Formats: sequence, C-alpha cells, structure tokens
Amino acid sequence: MTLDWEFLIRIAFGFKENKGRKIRQSGDPAGMANNEYFNDRHFHDMVITTGYAMQILNQDVKNRKVAVSNDTITLLDSFIVQILNAVTIRDIESIIDSYKTLVFERFFKYDGNVLTRR
Repeated sequence: MTLDWEFLIRIAFGFKENKGRKIRQSGDPAGMANNEYFNDRHFHDMVITTGYAMQILNQDVKNRKVAVSNDTITLLDSFIVQILNAVTIRDIESIIDSYKTLVFERFFKYDGNVLTRR
C-alpha cells in the first residue's frame, strides 16, 4: 500500500469522520485532500493539512485503552515537529514515508476499504 499525501489526508479524516472509510477527494473541511494541491504554491497548506491528518491518527494512538510508552508518544509528537520544520515537498514525502512505517503500519490496518486499529 502506498501512503501518499492525498491518501493520508483522506484516510485520516475518514477514520475520524467516516467510520474508517476514506473521505472523497477534497472532502476534508479545508478541501485540501487532492494531489492537485501537492505543489510548491500550496506548500504551507500542505504542511498544515499533513500535520493535522497525522495529529488525528496520533491522538487515536495516544487515547487507546492500552497505554502507549513515553517513547511512542515522543515518536508521534516528533512527526508533527518534522512536518512543521519541512522546507521542501521532498521533505514532506520523506516524513510521510517514515510515518507509514513507524506509525501507520504499526497501529492501523487498512484493508482497501476501511482503516481500523491494530
């Protein structure tokens, strides 16, 4: 599974607001969930939207009944800081790739239709 920028936005908002099913393209409140906005002109919008999507998923992990370690909380928080410090689109892509491996695949399962907790 590819965790590209648009998919991350669509699935994070869908997880929270659409019973785990990704929202439609541009279906988030800011209308950003569309790869058409993945460009230098919208760079700061991308940073904000990416951070918000990650925070949606991070909060789910932090609020689970089984407590997560302080190291995990630090890891989750570090992705928000990394996104805020991104200076290029390639930075955002790289951060999303790391997030996929270290957070998304560890704490979530996507079966092609619905995102659920692991």
